[in-house]
Amino acid sequence: MVNLSDIVTFVYGVVGFAIGWLWGRHRSNAASFMASVIVGAAGFAVGKGLEWVQILTESWIDKLGQSYKFLGTSANVLANVIWCAVIIAIPAIAIAAFRKTDRRPAAE
Repeated sequence: MVNLSDIVTFVYGVVGFAIGWLWGRHRSNAASFMASVIVGAAGFAVGKGLEWVQILTESWIDKLGQSYKFLGTSANVLANVIWCAVIIAIPAIAIAAFRKTDRRPAAE
């Protein structure tokens, strides 16, 4: 069975591969391929690292919910909202940084 962290890891790897490919596309085929492999591997690594962050966050939220009974299920809802924001924010920041650095002169 495929879980959410596997999907996130795969998406991060694909986004990283695409960013690397687009970065190197106007340099050379070798540079494009090398950049796509390196940035794709970094994307997979970030996805796997987030899996550990998710585990630690869930255990922290569970302890918080046990300590403060009045939070109840709202602690889990808060954890899910934060987790979704992190999942969306990392590729958005990577794409924004890529777009900012990928400035090339206009063709004449």
